[in-house]
Amino acid sequence: MNLLNSSIGNQAGRKVMFNKVNKFAKAVVTVAMAGLMAVGCAADMGEVDLVQPDYIKKSDLLNKTWYYRRTVVDTSENHQPFLSIGTGDLFTIMRIKFDIQENVLVGYTDYEFVEGTEEAGDEGSVFTDYGNPIVAFPITKHFDIARQYDSSTGQPTNVISENSSDNEWFDRDYMRVNWSADLMSHNFFVLDVKSYPVTGGRWLGENQEPANPYRARFTPDEGYFDFTTAHTMMPDWYQCLYEYGFSWFTCGAGESRVRHSFMQMDEQEAAAYKPLDYPDTVPVLDANGAEVLDPETGEVRRSK
Repeated sequence: MNLLNSSIGNQAGRKVMFNKVNKFAKAVVTVAMAGLMAVGCAADMGEVDLVQPDYIKKSDLLNKTWYYRRTVVDTSENHQPFLSIGTGDLFTIMRIKFDIQENVLVGYTDYEFVEGTEEAGDEGSVFTDYGNPIVAFPITKHFDIARQYDSSTGQPTNVISENSSDNEWFDRDYMRVNWSADLMSHNFFVLDVKSYPVTGGRWLGENQEPANPYRARFTPDEGYFDFTTAHTMMPDWYQCLYEYGFSWFTCGAGESRVRHSFMQMDEQEAAAYKPLDYPDTVPVLDANGAEVLDPETGEVRRSK
């Protein structure tokens, strides 16, 4: 009887042990399957792009010459006498090159306003390869567009984001510019007009509306981009009243919109350009092509 009980007890013990091993094996298989499913789900998620819009590639701006012009595209009624729609950089299209600094994007003329006054290397010269600064816009961020990675293993993930830490600011490929705030204080109107930029919040809002006529068009890789800024314009009332005869009520402050347009210069076309000479007067020539002298003064006769 004792032997029988012992045999039954051994069988029960082995059964309990088998059940424990079986449960442990199932648990291991379950964990492994869950891990495989997690990996599979992660692989099925695809790429997650966290890069925000309104950025620009630096190489699309640099080492190029751009034609630049500002045009008033909307203005208040009391600005009409001196700041009508269509005015702006009167009779002028400027030519600039961009320089990217840490906190500001500066556009310099690529020519001298007065020949010989801005040559690099002259004693006491503060100029290098640039002329006069024309525009300056704040840079809010320098970054690369890169895939995130595990910092401990270096394994890349499926998330693409703006990386502003791995490289120095000047080695990053992209930047975001606050185009709504021109830092240069200059006048380009007929009258002396002080311009105060409107906050950039409206500018950002308008650029999120596809049908908005003031929406920016950024295609510098195709050789053109433009954007429209809002400004509170304050004319010089003394000049307005005494020099132009406008009344106080038609020469007040108001808001206007100015479109900034940039078009890349065609280097080959520019190289083929040959300026023509249009003098105020030309010498009078005889039938043989010789200059005709004035018998009284002895000077060469000239005609307009």
